[in-house]
Amino acid sequence: MPVNTIDLHIHSNHSDGAYSPQEIVRIAEKKGLRAIAVADHDTISHIKPVLSAGEGASLDVLAGVEVSAEFRGGTMHILGYFVDPDNNELYDMLNRFREGRDERNPQIIEKLNALGIMIDYEEVLQEAAGMSIGRPHIARVLVNKGVVSNMQEAFDKYLKKGAPAYVNRVRFSSQKIISVIKSAGGLAFLAHPKQLNMTDIKDLTALVEKLVHEGLDGIEVYSSCHTAEDIRTYETLTRTYDLLVCGGSDFHGISKPDIAMGFIGEGIELDYQIVEKMKARLKK
Repeated sequence: MPVNTIDLHIHSNHSDGAYSPQEIVRIAEKKGLRAIAVADHDTISHIKPVLSAGEGASLDVLAGVEVSAEFRGGTMHILGYFVDPDNNELYDMLNRFREGRDERNPQIIEKLNALGIMIDYEEVLQEAAGMSIGRPHIARVLVNKGVVSNMQEAFDKYLKKGAPAYVNRVRFSSQKIISVIKSAGGLAFLAHPKQLNMTDIKDLTALVEKLVHEGLDGIEVYSSCHTAEDIRTYETLTRTYDLLVCGGSDFHGISKPDIAMGFIGEGIELDYQIVEKMKARLKK
């Protein structure tokens, strides 16, 4: 299994990952990675702990965040790198996400109860152990109670978009998210474009062009969910629009056990030069 020099898409237990920021840094060091980014979903609570854990470590640790955007059809996430966790505009936007989750989670539980699956909010709170509560914690409760055999089944049967217990969530436009990331001193990347579910290259190109006009800096060309053909398509788009390239495993730990930190695909090894180019763009 090839191990990449960098992995710029990792999740901690501050969103839906299994490991703490400190544990992630230790695992990355053991794997010999030179740079990582922990980019948790719609929160920046992980940034200071992971940067602190990275002090004196044998690798670079980038401040990251992954923000959910409004998008019809598939799923659009925007990655922000090098963001300032003390930026008020970023904090306010993500706080609205947290408020939305607080409103959404009891509604999901109500739907599950209506389906005859009796769980309560206290069980979910215990599973979250003080972290920001989300669907993964509800999924773990379903696994623990034997309703489903694993996390993926919980999402497929009950919690994913279109499933019987799904509830819509707060999202902002891509333009708003990119603007806030830039105001927080960061770079904005389109995360795993495969998950947009756009099969028409003309439509995808038009979307990327729109995002470029909104201030997009790059595309996550390399991801554990991308095929070789996907990668070629996204590489072409980065050249066409002079965009930066990044990549990451989308590592979560036990909730996605088939995805290992540092592994993005057979034969793919991402070089630290990617981070150097990102830093150079920031200086401009």
